[in-house]
Amino acid sequence: MLVFSTPVHGYGNNGSFDWLLATNGLYWLKPSNHGGVTSQLGIMKYHNPLYLSHLTSQDLAIQLAIWFNRVFYSQRYFNLEFLGAVYLVLYVGSIFLFLPGTVGSATTTERLLFSWISRDRTR
Repeated sequence: MLVFSTPVHGYGNNGSFDWLLATNGLYWLKPSNHGGVTSQLGIMKYHNPLYLSHLTSQDLAIQLAIWFNRVFYSQRYFNLEFLGAVYLVLYVGSIFLFLPGTVGSATTTERLLFSWISRDRTR
């Protein structure tokens, strides 16, 4: 839910996220002065000199987010929250597909045992 709040804190930048956005036709409108992430990006209208000929799963997610952004928000500006929403749907969908395979037709006791074994032990 951090992507849906402003300003976004905790953004570590090694340049690969900017490069990935640029290869998909997005660019930062202005640098952030408040220590967070600017959630508004521009969509390249004409030629993209960084366009790659190969397709990755991240490119598919970004292109899907750009499509949703163009339908529901703007043709010129990209809101980073659409990318967060696409990743959230993919994440929840993967959990939905993963859990029946791990638990299957187990009884309630077996499900409780499985959840106890796989709990977060870092706290």
